Amino acid sequence: MLQEILACKKDWRGSLPPGFTLRQAGGDDIFPMARLFKKVFRSYPTPVYDPFYLACSMKKGDLFMVVYHGDRLASVAAAEIQWEHRRAELTNCATDPAYRGMGLNSLLLLHLEKQCLERNINCLYSLARAFLINYFKKSPTSHIFPAGKIPLL
Repeated sequence: MLQEILACKKDWRGSLPPGFTLRQAGGDDIFPMARLFKKVFRSYPTPVYDPFYLACSMKKGDLFMVVYHGDRLASVAAAEIQWEHRRAELTNCATDPAYRGMGLNSLLLLHLEKQCLERNINCLYSLARAFLINYFKKSPTSHIFPAGKIPLL
C-alpha cells in the first residue's frame, strides 16, 4: 500500500506559496474554522461546526493549525491530544475547495507533528474514511506510521 501512496501524483511544494501564512489557531480563528468545516463536510463525527465545541477543544489543550491566504482561511487541521497517554489523533483536516491540491494539509500535519513531539506527545495517529483511498476498498487492514514518518498525500 505504501508504494501505491508514494506513487500518487503530488503537486506538493514543501513550503507555503507567497501570500499564505501558517500558524497555531487562536480564539479569533474559531468562527472561520467552524464556517470552513461546515463548507467542507456534509457530516462529521464530532460537532466541528459548533464554535463552542472548538473553543472547548482548544481550552482542553487540543492544537489547531491554520493556513490563511490573506485574511481568508484556506485550511485547518488539529491534534486532539490525550495527555494522560501522550498520544494524539491528527484530525479535523479541512481545506477550502478553492485551495485544494496545494499541499496545505501536508504542511499543517507536519507542523502539528512537530508541535506534538515538542510537547512529548510521540504517538500520533489518524483515521481515514475508507472511500478516500481506493486501496481500503480492497483491504481493510490498518497501517501504522511511526511519528516522523507520516506519508505526504
